[in-house]
Amino acid sequence: MLTCNMDVEERSVWLRATPGAAAMAQPFYCTEAGNFYGRAHFATARTDKDSYILFYTLSGSGLIEQNDQRIELPAGSALLLNCRTPQSYCTAPGQSCWHHYWVHLDGAGVAAMEPLLLPGKKLTPVQLTGVKMQELFETLLGQMERSTVDSMVTMGLALHEMLALCARSILAQTEATSARQVILQAAAKASWSAKTANIRAIPESPNFRIPVRVPRDAITVPQGSPGVPMEQVASRTLKITMLLGAGTEP
Repeated sequence: MLTCNMDVEERSVWLRATPGAAAMAQPFYCTEAGNFYGRAHFATARTDKDSYILFYTLSGSGLIEQNDQRIELPAGSALLLNCRTPQSYCTAPGQSCWHHYWVHLDGAGVAAMEPLLLPGKKLTPVQLTGVKMQELFETLLGQMERSTVDSMVTMGLALHEMLALCARSILAQTEATSARQVILQAAAKASWSAKTANIRAIPESPNFRIPVRVPRDAITVPQGSPGVPMEQVASRTLKITMLLGAGTEP
């Protein structure tokens, strides 16, 4: 079931195709695509569709929702969505527009790349630089109007390159995150080793002593106390020897 509010500008483009057996045998093929200039109230909700959809935002921002996930898609961002699970997408709240390309695509090649583009079944937006994705979408829309064998092959290659751009971006981000985790773990290990080395540097002898100087007026010693010679009490300071560990009095 599909529910949509087509709040888009008149210059928006929506193309549909009916792929034949030859096209559907390809690893990548598409059934419809468009270039939407969505206004503030553009919205779509769908229970299921036997395909994937790829978004690419040119300006403004979109909001994609599926299961418990809410992903905002600002300019320069792309996202693959599996339409076989209920989903909705719209112009993001607070935004006046969402100018975006989109394409419904499918095929064995798309399914094979799903683990890369939707790791753990989680929506994974990617930020892309340059105009390559826009060029690929323009190529796709241009070829959809031709409906020839050559255009079928060209569209398949364009779709593959679109997904490859997204996959490379995700893998680069994953590698950067992994490298950062390795660095942090190494730093933590080095810090712990240094602390351990400092602890081990303290002598373990039970007779290790630390002399402490204590002011005379800070100690009250009853005259004639056993074990405390009076000549020590009479001096200006009393030298006390502290024992670390189980030792005996010197």
